[in-house]
Amino acid sequence: MTGVRGSGFVAVLAAFVALSCVFSVIAVYEAELVCCEVAEFDSCLIPGSTPTECETASCTGYVVVPCSESAMECYRWPGPSIQGSAAQCAFEFAGNIQPRWAVEGLIFNEWDWTGLTGPTNWGKAPQFSLCETGREQSPINVVTGSPSIVGAAPGSEQTIGDVASHGPATYITSQSRGAPTYDCATPQTCGSTTYNGQTYFVIQIGDVASHGPATYITSQSRGAPKYACATPQTCGSTTYNGQTYFVIQFHFHEMSENAIDGRTYAMELHAVHQNPDNGALLVIGILLDMTGDIVNPALANVLSAETVASSGLSIEFDLSAVYDASSGFYNWAGSLTTPPCSEGVTWILSKTKALISQSQWQSFWDHIGGYPGDARDWQPLNGRTILDSMPSQ
Repeated sequence: MTGVRGSGFVAVLAAFVALSCVFSVIAVYEAELVCCEVAEFDSCLIPGSTPTECETASCTGYVVVPCSESAMECYRWPGPSIQGSAAQCAFEFAGNIQPRWAVEGLIFNEWDWTGLTGPTNWGKAPQFSLCETGREQSPINVVTGSPSIVGAAPGSEQTIGDVASHGPATYITSQSRGAPTYDCATPQTCGSTTYNGQTYFVIQIGDVASHGPATYITSQSRGAPKYACATPQTCGSTTYNGQTYFVIQFHFHEMSENAIDGRTYAMELHAVHQNPDNGALLVIGILLDMTGDIVNPALANVLSAETVASSGLSIEFDLSAVYDASSGFYNWAGSLTTPPCSEGVTWILSKTKALISQSQWQSFWDHIGGYPGDARDWQPLNGRTILDSMPSQ
């Protein structure tokens, strides 16, 4: 929205808004807001001390532009936001604009997954502004073969032999879900790939993650279960890029938040880790695909109807039983997927998907209230690269 509105437009607008206010009071989550209209060219009615009051003030004391331009600086509902300060004029288009103070102080004391406090509006609240302005946000859509994937650049004249260096090496066999896997016996002795000036050694999730049976305590957060490690640093860890992160909690999203080649999955498990020395976060994401009535035993007590609705319940859970230790993964710099959308989070997304039954999916879906679920939309890469730990050759 650009341009300068003349005084005639303001007068018409004021009358239109005033007429609207006679018949309508805006309701937002049971809190009523009065219409704060443009009174005349050089004064404005701004939000008062309570949600149902307006106060008259000189525009020069409260807004950075005259009232005739104030619509450029307000928030409009429904529709896209337009940035402005907390004390700017309140309404345009007969009540379809709410003042920014209402967004900051009333609507966005808490966030949610639906309505005005849903994901598309998180960034309108100052305390959650990074959700809108951040350059390294999560989740993402991993597009295999794209230039953003390290080790897969279409159109490059390099051959595999130009970037890959492998030879005789010793591997140790193991079994994973009824199939053999072959793990490099000694790290960094089974070959490497050098691409874009960086050297990458073939690594699997099992090379960096170490998890086992542990005790977790359930709680509820915005209508969805969360499972917190009962005793710090006893629920496993992940060591990556020289830092060790310990599991602090895990939770689910439905549908999956991250995607591979545009495909989302039934659910996604996020195992949140933290470095106790500097507070840095790392999240392992595991995509969960739904397949008929075959229950995933590793998630049987976690995704039961009783557990997903519980709070304060102690459960035993083995994270390593959910992911495939031999799986490659995608790694990128990202953020929390919920407010405050803090960045600097290391993400590891398993290439291999785990399976869940329809009944396990349904237990979670019913508990969170169904549609639209609790998944944030994909965020732009903004030039970030994604490491493929086991590039196809």
